[in-house]
Amino acid sequence: AASAAAIVEAAGPPPPSLVPVPEPHVTLLYLGGRSLEAAAKRDANPEAMMAVGHRLEELNGQEVEIQVLEICSDPDMVVARAILPDGVPSTNDMPHLTVHRHPSAPPAAANNTVVSPASVLDLPAPLKLRGILGLEYGLPRQSQLPREKRSPDEADGKWFNVRKHSSMGCAVLTFGSEGLRDTILEKSGEHISMKEGISIQLKPHMAKQPDGTKVPVPEAIFAGWKQPKEVRLKIDAHDLLSYFEDLCAEC
Repeated sequence: AASAAAIVEAAGPPPPSLVPVPEPHVTLLYLGGRSLEAAAKRDANPEAMMAVGHRLEELNGQEVEIQVLEICSDPDMVVARAILPDGVPSTNDMPHLTVHRHPSAPPAAANNTVVSPASVLDLPAPLKLRGILGLEYGLPRQSQLPREKRSPDEADGKWFNVRKHSSMGCAVLTFGSEGLRDTILEKSGEHISMKEGISIQLKPHMAKQPDGTKVPVPEAIFAGWKQPKEVRLKIDAHDLLSYFEDLCAEC
């Protein structure tokens, strides 16, 4: 069997802007850092992807032989079309291996080169390449990692405490009694203004229950506002504490 170097020799010297791919290979199934099950759920044909994945697990570590009949190229890629042996599945309708690419071109761009090449070189005889079918598991992308749960912003005062959402513009103020809560709502009204005119809406707090219903919390006020982008204008729990502590002192 020939080696990947034979493809390079058959294709001729690439443009100076392209560099060799260190380990040419045929991607049979791409999971994008996910498990097979998670990737299949996002695929248009999850059953087919699961079947391919399980079959490749059975073939893991075995030697297989592919054939190359043509070489596709464009300004960014030199790619060899691969013919797989019977029994070796792939989720890619046009299996291929990249031999040269531009440093700025993403590996996935090879799919475009195979589908719409600038030029195609038909080989006079098929090149037969042997390799080991192996499963490689990459690290999940940052967006796939579990989000770190941020603790709410809290502040305790003499008459009440504030529990603000870690990122959104909302907070719950819990007072020592329903009477004090009602007095504060009466004094402040439905809106207050803080930090250069940021409008904060106030209303009696309704706590959401596990079944989706809401029940009133007699001692609590819900405060909601549109959180500004400027850091200096962002409202935190201590800002709310300071404002309403002054109101409580007047009661």
